Amino acid sequence: MVAGGEQCCAARRGSALGCAVATVVILALSGIAAATPATVDTVTFSDELGGLRIERVTGHGTLDDPFVVVEQLTSSDGGTLLLRIPPDFGNRIGSVHAIGLALVKVVENATDFAWTSFDLGLQSEPGVASDYLDGLSFGQGSIAGRPFTASGFGRVTVVDEPYDRISLTEGRIPIGGRMIVRFVISETMPLNETFLVQLPIRPIAELSATPPRERSPRLGGAHRAMAARSARPVSHRTVPGPEQAISPTRLRSRRDWTFASNRLRETPIPHSPFLKASGS
Repeated sequence: MVAGGEQCCAARRGSALGCAVATVVILALSGIAAATPATVDTVTFSDELGGLRIERVTGHGTLDDPFVVVEQLTSSDGGTLLLRIPPDFGNRIGSVHAIGLALVKVVENATDFAWTSFDLGLQSEPGVASDYLDGLSFGQGSIAGRPFTASGFGRVTVVDEPYDRISLTEGRIPIGGRMIVRFVISETMPLNETFLVQLPIRPIAELSATPPRERSPRLGGAHRAMAARSARPVSHRTVPGPEQAISPTRLRSRRDWTFASNRLRETPIPHSPFLKASGS
């Protein structure tokens, strides 16, 4: 009985080990990686909300030694970096806020398209953009860390109202390329969690060359005259005068005669008392 029980337990252990190995292999083949939070100097950085994958985090959150987060952005719909900052972390950027830290993000483009612009937004609650009331901002009201900079983009625009956002434009990050952006995050009151939303913008169109303008065919004198006459509006309240009449001597082709007949057919006849008198 004992020997049989040991064999049974060994079989179960072997089966469990095989299942575990199979699970690891499946996860590896499907490209799924478990989110692993990184805690550096009491601040936790997590990619548990998906869309990105943290590679490493270093630094202390000061202007001279900022937190440096190296990551891959894998989703074309963007990703969210979750920060958990303890209340006793304090302010390390010299602003008047209760909490303040300097952050450098090194983001690799692991999506399937090149980025021509990029947005970063703050949220104190998932799915709710940060406004003035939640106390969360990119150092609003302070010059700490300003001006914010970004490699790969020529313009950095900081928006404080009505929502906190950083917009990176005038650039291009190819697939597999990396961008580096430097900024600060502040809180007037400690928050349990801070959400940094990162959204790459897909280009509307990428044209390698500008198509040539179509040139209109050159018109002769008679054709130019006919085009000018056809474009001239005819009032419904007046009868075309002699200056608008078409001279038979100028109708030199079948096309000219067709134009003249159509012109006469489309000319409205005004309602005049003289016409009624003549018809009575």
